Amino acid sequence: MITKIIKNILTSTFNIHIITVINESKKHKSFISNYSHFKIIIVSNDFIKHDLLTRHQKIYYILSTYISKYKIHGMALYTYTIFEWENKFNKNFNSPICISTVKI
Repeated sequence: MITKIIKNILTSTFNIHIITVINESKKHKSFISNYSHFKIIIVSNDFIKHDLLTRHQKIYYILSTYISKYKIHGMALYTYTIFEWENKFNKNFNSPICISTVKI
């Protein structure tokens, strides 16, 4: 549900070339919510002339209501222009291990 909402909001806000929204919450066992962690890959020329920080700030701002409402703990954001995407050699987007799932 929230995965589809996130995708729809971002698609209606940006001129999207490629978008992938993945719910990775099951990888983070200590969180009660089924919607706590997401990986979002967005390719859009709306990011031209924006640095990485500004791109991420725009996404967080657009999704802020849902981050709060669904108690989203983490979002891995991968933001590219079409040129950056086409020239990206390594398209490996492995998520880091959440500290809450590591047994010490």
